[in-house]
Amino acid sequence: MTTSTPPYLIDPASVRASVRPEHLEIAQGAYIVLEHLFGDRKSAIDPAQEIWTADNAERLRHAIGGNPTDGSLSLKQKYHGQLTTLPDPVHLLFAEMSFLRHLPTTQMKPQTKIDDLNADLTRIAGHPPLPDAMNDALLRHPGVPDAFDGRMEYLTFFWEHMAWLAQFVIRWAGLPDAQRQATLGDPWAFLDLTADVTPDQPGIRNVLLFLTFPLVFEPTSSDAAKRRIRDGLADSIDGVTGDDLKAVNRDILAIRAATMRHTPGPFTWWEPRWREIWDTADTTPGPAPTDPDPVAPSLPGLALPRATAELATTVYLPTTWLDEYIGLLESRHQLIVYGPPGTGKTFVARRVARHVAGDERVAVVQFHPSYAYEDFFEGLRPVTTGGNVSYRLAPGPLRRIAAAAIEDPDHPHVLIIDEINRADVARVFGELYYLLEYRDDQIALQYSPEEPFSLPKNLYLIGTMNTADRSIAMVDAAIRRRFPFMEMHPSEEPVAGVLGTYLAAVGGTAERSELLAELNSQLPGKLREFQIGPSYLMRPEAATEAGLSRVWRYDILPLLEEQLYGTHARDQVHANFGLDAIRKVLAAKRQQRLQPESALVQPET
Repeated sequence: MTTSTPPYLIDPASVRASVRPEHLEIAQGAYIVLEHLFGDRKSAIDPAQEIWTADNAERLRHAIGGNPTDGSLSLKQKYHGQLTTLPDPVHLLFAEMSFLRHLPTTQMKPQTKIDDLNADLTRIAGHPPLPDAMNDALLRHPGVPDAFDGRMEYLTFFWEHMAWLAQFVIRWAGLPDAQRQATLGDPWAFLDLTADVTPDQPGIRNVLLFLTFPLVFEPTSSDAAKRRIRDGLADSIDGVTGDDLKAVNRDILAIRAATMRHTPGPFTWWEPRWREIWDTADTTPGPAPTDPDPVAPSLPGLALPRATAELATTVYLPTTWLDEYIGLLESRHQLIVYGPPGTGKTFVARRVARHVAGDERVAVVQFHPSYAYEDFFEGLRPVTTGGNVSYRLAPGPLRRIAAAAIEDPDHPHVLIIDEINRADVARVFGELYYLLEYRDDQIALQYSPEEPFSLPKNLYLIGTMNTADRSIAMVDAAIRRRFPFMEMHPSEEPVAGVLGTYLAAVGGTAERSELLAELNSQLPGKLREFQIGPSYLMRPEAATEAGLSRVWRYDILPLLEEQLYGTHARDQVHANFGLDAIRKVLAAKRQQRLQPESALVQPET
């Protein structure tokens, strides 16, 4: 099957003049592989082999999901170990899928990408080299700057992305020829197809959209970044048209078309002139290292129950986001949820833990500056017997829940570590830090060296991190490598919609939601981590005017006074962020919206 126009040249909105040439060239490089996926199913590396088939993709998907190996191995060592018995067409499929995934990211040097792919090809009979065209595509451009810089989760979800791509190939191969042809000519039908691949992996889904239709879809792996771009620049198209994936992407394309009318030449939304409008702060957890040693890979373990409507109702969050939370916990066995105060990090962690493990298999511990290994795992405790003082070795919360998990291997056990960043994490974990990365190994313990210890695979850890206490950018690399990070922020979905969902459920008015949104809009840029979470205004007392005033006066303002100390005087905090001040701003904005169009100043043409 062939197409009259390659997908990467389809331009439904005539925006080609605004797209950076290198972005189009990256997509053109991807088409070296994609033309075979979408057409004859042959390999770009070995054209004699048919690789883009449902059978090959299913074998690869099954091998990735069904043959886990030692978690101490790197991603490529794991690949060579658990997929080594697969036939050559499946290895070729893996290599060409990796090529697509490598193209846009700047987190690997071009030569490292090439070396990585050539290492994959050593598993194939005859060790075929990477073709010159694929080499040139990787060397010509190191990737898409800014849009991928610092997105550590793109590296973290390597195996999940490969499984998603395999699932996409299965789905694509199952379509009738006529539908495949129609989908290649319609970017929005292609988006619908990718959105139906489950479980969803936004990072690789967005990459495939960009590589296939670079004149339609923006070069980023992040749904959240797309939404911020759309929301921040929506004035140029008189507002948004919806909140689903298609609406967000359509709106961005319309914004690009509107912007290019007064902005000559190519541009990206990551240029300072645009980014300062839509992205008030860099929300990624610090820059990722170049060519990092891969983070701890996904581990085998129990299948955790997915989110239910009941759980979603309890925490006022959508099941899709909760499923991502649970899926990340299932695959990595530990995660850190971070965000400002009042965003529900601990509340959600407790509800999710109880949902997946049951009340009796959940433990909670809170870190603090004086917390130590002896408190957390095991240490000597004084014991008085007959007036004499002696010392015995006493287990801490991690030692106890690990023992319970070992005795009950068929059920998950969850330890919640609240305020994990308030302690010296490396000191508290001690030698157990190693086991977070290599759970299949055993180590000798400080106080019990004769007893080898390992963390059971049915033990899951959820840490919460208050970013108002310590910026996530200051978290050391050792913690980053061992924990995936998931943000809960007042200005980002799904947390941004929690208060509105709650008020609708309890029959409250929208005023509290509007007040919170306006307050947080007054804390942009470097003040982003000081924004206020919705839980403060979800208290029953906040339903009355007197109660709302008390919460604002005695909870929100003192918190802002502390956080803004040194930059805002107390009087300034109250004058700018007091309840009356925020109400006045809202009233002024409502009045402005009510002005007739004739009263507005018309822009010059």
